[in-house]
Amino acid sequence: MKSILTDPSSTYPAWMRKAMQPFDWGLFLAFGLGIIAGLHFIIANGSVPASQIEHFMFRAQDAAETLAEGRLYPRWSPEASGGYGAPIPVFVPPIPGYLAGLFTYIWTGDPVTATRGVYALVLGAAASLMYLFMRRILDAHSALLAAALYVFNPMIGLDLAIIQGDLHLLIGVALLPAWLWCLSRVDQTNKPLNIMQLSLVSATLVLTDVSLAIVAGAISLGYIAWRLANKQLGSRWWIILAGILGGMTLSSFFWLPAIAESHFVRWLPPMNGNPLDTINWLAPIRAVDPLLANPIPQFAPGWTHLSLVIAGLFTAIIKQSQRPALRLLAVGVVIALLVSAFPLSSNLQKLHLVASAFFLAGIGGSILLWRHHLPAIWRRLPLPTLLIIVWVGCIPVWLPPDLSIAEQSINDLAQVTYEVQGFGVAGLPRDQAVPVTIASDLPLNPGLLEGYQVNAVNKLVTSQFTADVQAALLDHNTHSDHFQLRASNPTTLSVLTACFPGWEAWADNDPIPVTCNPATGLIELNIVEAVSGELVIQLGTTPLRTVAWAVSAVSLLALCVYSLRQARTWNNPFEDISLLPVTDARLLALAIAAIASLTIWLHQPNSPIKLRPEPGFELRSAATAGFRSDVGLILLAYTQSENRVKPGATIEVGLYWGTGRDLTSNYQIQLQLIETNTGTEWLLHPYHHPGDYPSRRWQSNITVIDRYQVTLPIQLEAGNYQFAMQANDCTPDCESGHAVVFFNVDGNELGNKLRLPSRLIVE
Repeated sequence: MKSILTDPSSTYPAWMRKAMQPFDWGLFLAFGLGIIAGLHFIIANGSVPASQIEHFMFRAQDAAETLAEGRLYPRWSPEASGGYGAPIPVFVPPIPGYLAGLFTYIWTGDPVTATRGVYALVLGAAASLMYLFMRRILDAHSALLAAALYVFNPMIGLDLAIIQGDLHLLIGVALLPAWLWCLSRVDQTNKPLNIMQLSLVSATLVLTDVSLAIVAGAISLGYIAWRLANKQLGSRWWIILAGILGGMTLSSFFWLPAIAESHFVRWLPPMNGNPLDTINWLAPIRAVDPLLANPIPQFAPGWTHLSLVIAGLFTAIIKQSQRPALRLLAVGVVIALLVSAFPLSSNLQKLHLVASAFFLAGIGGSILLWRHHLPAIWRRLPLPTLLIIVWVGCIPVWLPPDLSIAEQSINDLAQVTYEVQGFGVAGLPRDQAVPVTIASDLPLNPGLLEGYQVNAVNKLVTSQFTADVQAALLDHNTHSDHFQLRASNPTTLSVLTACFPGWEAWADNDPIPVTCNPATGLIELNIVEAVSGELVIQLGTTPLRTVAWAVSAVSLLALCVYSLRQARTWNNPFEDISLLPVTDARLLALAIAAIASLTIWLHQPNSPIKLRPEPGFELRSAATAGFRSDVGLILLAYTQSENRVKPGATIEVGLYWGTGRDLTSNYQIQLQLIETNTGTEWLLHPYHHPGDYPSRRWQSNITVIDRYQVTLPIQLEAGNYQFAMQANDCTPDCESGHAVVFFNVDGNELGNKLRLPSRLIVE
């Protein structure tokens, strides 16, 4: 009779097994996979022109300058509102901009390099945290594959990170598995740092994206209810609630002033929406045309991911009794599929996108649970093989287009110029509302703009100086200004800085009353007696902000004290979790190193293997137009999804615009439908920036796609129709501004309405 061999370590006492437990190198391997997915941000110099990455570079610059001035936390965007400033950091979650600014201050000194590095590091963190969570509910091999599927998912690594550049949501991609990992630790262990970890992740969620934090709180409450109903959570439910409360109090320095001071600002509406399409589950991954300034996100997981997900669903059906977590992952995939059939708001669609990528990665990684059925000699091969397959199947993620357009200069003048030229606020994406305090009809100040051009920003209006009042600029900072002031008589000084609670001033160490001009929304200083000395104007604290910081500090102190007290009485029992064997880690390290080397090599311009698409390939499938205009606008090509429809039908129209020279105005386009015989016009889309990308930002070597999905009026009569465009510089408005004149390829004038050559037959 043959004896059954068992692992001798399983008979050892817990303290010995803990001492023999090796380090899990899978955490670093997962981080490496995430860095490979984001290697483009480290190697390349350019980015998608219409993405949000430039906005985060400007926020990084503001945060770095604030840190260099000795301030720990910014409350002011000095270059916003045409140089008057705005309290944007008070109301916008700070983590993305602050993290990039911190890297700028302590590491690179360049906000462009630092911000691009943050994108890559966040992808690496997302892979590592996904590995930690999946290792706890599945095993180490499945967890590493799930981490790769997570960051190499085109919806995350391509659409979200590269095309949209939404750093708030990208950090949320990393925080979702971190939050679930904390919940699973509370459920499975009684470690002293559980509350601290839950609190820190909760606070980071609030400081990154409030909507994600709300969803995380809802998940926690549902999890508590479910586990209590099954009588499996015991008394640990209070740890989860304490962690949520700890996160709220830790982040109170942000949300408490944001709520209490919201009535001091008015909100400018977003310059354009950021609608998200539903997930295209069955669509293949398409490469991005390097010529497109504003490529459309695809939101498709791709066939490689779908193949592994199908195999993972089969695994879940067979092995759900052994791994109960598989049931939850499979249900999550099914729910994500069902939700795709319903229209969602922009915020819900973002959450659906991240959740779908998470469930797809988890269920796809589960197929490695079958590796135990293979002979022992073959068990090490499936994981590196599948990692290579995932890498090959997601080429557009790690090898995006080689854009010849690098980011513009990131400095104070660039921020002001960005806004003056009508592009929006430099430090905020165009789809976000802007908090301002200045009057709506306050014009730009020419002297202030000139000060930015010569790097001598003077916030005191020089026209108010007389023989009795003289002032000279000493220093201008993000949150303060210093002047040498001499005033012989009482006077009122106008300051070119927007009002907001906390502004204070003093001259020669004597406080000066600060008031707000209700007509302009700017600061005024009321000097009540003669003064000669240094005038300091700075944004200080308020009683509310001081209380908020005190709440955060006390909360952090309480969490530290509690964790230390728990650690003293905790005997640190052995936790038998799946770890990646050292022998497997060595093979995987070789495979990942090879993948990284090939990725770097294929990024090189002189690489003999060309995997990137040719520039302009997307225009080849469109109908050539070639219509020019008197201002430089060129309609290069167009697409029309249908030529024969019925009233009420939905049709897609795509217009590919370009320019032959630098444009001097932000021209806007409206789309019409014209009956060819009677000339009856139907307005389908009002004036807007083509492709939501202002035309003054266009360059001669890029193409801007303006895509429409329009529903035809139900009252349309049968007949022949044509789509038509009208362009206007909309200065001062779209009705009275200059109407653009179009010409055909032969130079013949076509007038102000440009009709597409294709006909639309309505039956």
